[in-house]
Amino acid sequence: MKQLWIRVGTSLILEKLALYIRKLKQEFTQGMILPITKDQSLKVQEGSNSLPVSVVAKGPSNGGNGSTSAGLRVPTVKITMTQEFQCRVEDLYSVLTEPAKVQVFAGNTAKVDAIKGGEFLLFDGNISGKFLQL
Repeated sequence: MKQLWIRVGTSLILEKLALYIRKLKQEFTQGMILPITKDQSLKVQEGSNSLPVSVVAKGPSNGGNGSTSAGLRVPTVKITMTQEFQCRVEDLYSVLTEPAKVQVFAGNTAKVDAIKGGEFLLFDGNISGKFLQL
């Protein structure tokens, strides 16, 4: 009985494991942005919110000395948020404009040039922008 289980059971377990891994790979890749070739086109609905994006590839496929680009549009949405802070206006203003306080507020390094047209950089460059009005 033990030999039968080893012979039949092992192949059955391997078969089920292979099926599980194949389904896991399919599930993981659903919804991912996969690379496309020049011959493929990306369909974008007219009137949808989207941003143009240029993809630049460098490497041995093009000699490594130049770059090729393929334009595509990445769908986007507009998000509007409102937040009410339970503090004085002066305190909130200083937390968002004084570099030392911004760093404490963000819990990370920050660059803040709090003048009209000045730039800010938070969370290792993941959030950046310009002060349009102060």
